[in-house]
Amino acid sequence: MILYRAWDAVSDLFQGLFQQRERMDIAGKTMFYRYSTSAVVLFLSLFVSKSLITSLLTLTVWNGLFILLYEFRFVHHFESIKWRRVFDLKRLHEALDILKECFPLFLNGFILLYVLNEPKLIIERGLSEGVLQTGMQRDFNILFMPVFFMSLIILMVRPLITQLAFLYVDKEYDKFDMIVKKLLLYILGGGLLVVCIAYLFGVQVLGLVFGLDLASYQVPFTLLILSGVLYAVAIIFENILTIMRKQHLLIAIYVAMLIVTLLITKMFIYSWGMLGASLAFLVVMIVYLLGISIIYYRERIKERR
Repeated sequence: MILYRAWDAVSDLFQGLFQQRERMDIAGKTMFYRYSTSAVVLFLSLFVSKSLITSLLTLTVWNGLFILLYEFRFVHHFESIKWRRVFDLKRLHEALDILKECFPLFLNGFILLYVLNEPKLIIERGLSEGVLQTGMQRDFNILFMPVFFMSLIILMVRPLITQLAFLYVDKEYDKFDMIVKKLLLYILGGGLLVVCIAYLFGVQVLGLVFGLDLASYQVPFTLLILSGVLYAVAIIFENILTIMRKQHLLIAIYVAMLIVTLLITKMFIYSWGMLGASLAFLVVMIVYLLGISIIYYRERIKERR
């Protein structure tokens, strides 16, 4: 899996180049082909070999071949790679500078993944201790699944990120602010509509899909969806701050999220079960959105002076 993710990192590098050159059509096409064929390759490997290790190895090899033989061809349309310069140790400091600039994003991503998985870890611990109801982990994973898909909203707005970056560099702040406002308005408006639909029909639909009675989780599910909306809005702010080269300021927010998570998640879940898990996640997302929006507006005011 580490090798697979390493190929993912190489592909992300190419995707960034395509996005920078405003060719999201190439990025979308290559991502669609790679992910769809990877799913087929993994399924066929599991079916034929009946071995998870063999299947993952096949998947890794396939991704490597696809990236080198297909995606890499498009790179030459925009850049001519000089391999001597790539492996020139004298340019090592340039790579280190990039790592230094991106380290806050790595740290933020690591903490965020921990925060997202903390409720599952606490539930697993509670089940092993006999404190929580059997089946709660399964039910939480089902209820949490739509929240994960909410985070994919960034894929819909990614084409605008490049446009925002150009506007910011050119100091066209009025146009920049207008796009940001529209983004936030659409996501908040659409998100609140999704919350209402989730409250009315969410658990019923999930119950039909998974063949389980989830009616008692109507309120926790609605709170999780609301948390997902806040998460999506916070992701927009995070990307905007990255455009503004202020990603280092996000570390304080993620540390605050981590502290709040460690302080309240176990207590809430052990006290109120599924409702506690939903409330804990909602509180953490409120901290996330509140902190990141304050930083954004503070930096925005500084730059407009």
